[in-house]
Amino acid sequence: MTHWKQRLALSALLVVCGAVEGRFLYTSLTPLFQAVPRIPGVIDPENLALGQVKDFAKQGGIKEGDTLLAVNGVPIHSAFDAAHEFFAKPGGTHAQFTVRTGLGPPRTADLVTPIQTMTEFGDFAFTLGLNIILPILCIGLGFLVAFRRPSDPTALAILWLLLSLAFMQRSNGYERYSWGVWMSGPAVFLDVFSNAWPAAWCAVALLFPDGHWRRGPLSWISLAAILIYTPHDAARAVLVAGMFADPRVWAILEPLEHLPKALTQSWHFALIGLGLLSFLLKFRTETHPAARRRMRWMLAGLMLGIVPNTALMVSAVLLKRDLNDYPVWLLMPGVLAPIFIPLTLAYSMLVDRLFDLGVVFRQGLLASRTVTALRLLVNAILLWIAFSSHGWMVTLLCLAGIVAVSYGTDHVRAWVDRRFFREAVNAEQVLIELSHQVRRITDPQKLLEIVQDRIQSTLHVTHIEMLPAGGYQGFSDLILPLTTPDQDYGALRLGPKLSEEPYSRRDLQLLESVASQTALALDVTRLTATVASETAQRERLNNELEIASQVQQRLFPKRAPQIQGLDLAGCCVPAQSVGGDYYDFLTTPGGAVGLAIGDVAGKGVPAALLMAGLQASLRGLILGGVTDLRELMAKLNVLVYDSSPANRFATFFYGLYDPASSALRYSCAGHNPCLLLRASGEHHWLRTPGVGLGMTRRARYEQAQVDLQPGDLLLLYTDGVTEARDPQGEEFGEIRLLAALGGAPAAGAQAAADHLLASVKAFAAGAPQHDDITLIVARRG
Repeated sequence: MTHWKQRLALSALLVVCGAVEGRFLYTSLTPLFQAVPRIPGVIDPENLALGQVKDFAKQGGIKEGDTLLAVNGVPIHSAFDAAHEFFAKPGGTHAQFTVRTGLGPPRTADLVTPIQTMTEFGDFAFTLGLNIILPILCIGLGFLVAFRRPSDPTALAILWLLLSLAFMQRSNGYERYSWGVWMSGPAVFLDVFSNAWPAAWCAVALLFPDGHWRRGPLSWISLAAILIYTPHDAARAVLVAGMFADPRVWAILEPLEHLPKALTQSWHFALIGLGLLSFLLKFRTETHPAARRRMRWMLAGLMLGIVPNTALMVSAVLLKRDLNDYPVWLLMPGVLAPIFIPLTLAYSMLVDRLFDLGVVFRQGLLASRTVTALRLLVNAILLWIAFSSHGWMVTLLCLAGIVAVSYGTDHVRAWVDRRFFREAVNAEQVLIELSHQVRRITDPQKLLEIVQDRIQSTLHVTHIEMLPAGGYQGFSDLILPLTTPDQDYGALRLGPKLSEEPYSRRDLQLLESVASQTALALDVTRLTATVASETAQRERLNNELEIASQVQQRLFPKRAPQIQGLDLAGCCVPAQSVGGDYYDFLTTPGGAVGLAIGDVAGKGVPAALLMAGLQASLRGLILGGVTDLRELMAKLNVLVYDSSPANRFATFFYGLYDPASSALRYSCAGHNPCLLLRASGEHHWLRTPGVGLGMTRRARYEQAQVDLQPGDLLLLYTDGVTEARDPQGEEFGEIRLLAALGGAPAAGAQAAADHLLASVKAFAAGAPQHDDITLIVARRG
């Protein structure tokens, strides 16, 4: 189902939910502005017997267990009829109830129904929190998540859970059956959501946060429990509603009633327990930082939403007190606490970059300082006007308060960081912020000062210093070498943390990423300095361009990595001494190999600088743990857009090959399609939609996958191959490319690459080369 069809179905469901919720809101708010009649008792839809008879009804002669025969002279055949007739009359008027005790004669009780008003604060608080704010939030945020991600099963499961929470708190009284068919039907339909909330919770726990459930015994058991519980409960909700309209439906419902009650309850609690166990196990094994942050937010929201309300209810039962007896300051947090559930669920799904809980608290300190300072300033102005004779004293006191708050909060925040939130900024955020800064700095000394200051302020180390190249052996402190394959820039020496705790694995991953990014940035700054020197000294232009070309060539991989079952080869033939094409092989910690190829718009030194920055950003993100190709391409796009002029962009293709499964995941940013030549002779052009990197800041990219079979040949290339021209100006083209690759020898990837280059050179027949020729060949063994 395409996105527009999914959104159309969601829109239809939204209309139903909105209509029913509007009617529920009207019912909930009616006691606030008009009198509402009270029902004399609970009507058993099976036999129309009255139970839980109110005092005013008993005084009118109605007894417990009486059978209701008519209301206001209208015969009653179902609970639906009774509700419709009763609520059609305003409160405070006479209502005649014809009842019968046992097999005795019918009798009529003439009652004046008292008015139901909302006078107690507890009633008002529960109506406001659970019947108004929570349902609106759940419905609104649930559909917002679903519309933003209509193809994500996690978003649909969250919509199911939030609708369950929205309608679970609704009264199951008879008012809804006085709405008429058009409103009662949807209300009954939404009962399915409210009754199946344990199944919805279990589904969210299985799918959150990435939409994939881990196959295993626990997952299969949870899925079986959902499939058993949901149809049973949905059928029961529909049949109960039908029984209100016609008591004969009880004959259908009765077999469900004979199921052991313990079995039904066991499904209920099993789904809750299985969901919680699945979530905790997934959280324990999850390694991706972004996924763990989302799971922490979800867990925090559930705890904040459930624990205060549950504690309030349990205390009322244990202390045998009415909730209206509780003070306002104690009652309101418990009533409004469930609001945290939809808020945190929506936040964890909709926000692309989440902060840890500690970071949010830390930023709150900064916000509180600003708000407090402004409040004191406004109070000073108001008090000056109100008490003009002593206004100068009040103003001085408020100004002193502003100074104390402004300077004192910094010390409080620093103390809180040292004591509680030493990892106040997550590793990914540090890496991205650092990438933004280092790409704009051409002074190596200033670059190193920024890196040292950022590390020290983030991890709160006692000291950090820069050691020269080759002079950092023999130290017991943590050493971070700043090296590239061909250059040693020295190392950063880090002392212990202020907390005297050891560096965690997360700390080490962050520091290794920052060190690698810094070393690559130093390479870029060295290239920039070289180009600047060329501009100032035109007599040394050729020599300096040669140096820049050598630096660029050192950025290319010297040799292809050795991957079991995959033979790799790559080469770049620039049209000028400094080109804008780029290719790379990147080995991930999990054993996969990344194949990257790109083409920067333009030629010469500006294109080479953008290419070097692209390589540094890609390696930094890979070392930072980004594995999802859509996320990787989106972040690369932002980095290129922010660091390059408006007329600069780069086409890019990235594939990630997993030797264990022989699967190739790939994503394309406006680049030439990758050519896959099967051993059987079939060929496929591999591409995904997406514009070039740096063309627009808000771009979306897709990911696809293909399996490589033994004997398959994979070609990544730039347009310098297909746009090579002969002396008559005719292009080499994709047809000749396919023919040349098909005639390549089967000796290996390097032989195929040499054969393709020779074919292009023979076709050009000495014509000038106008563009860089870059390619990567991979042959599956």
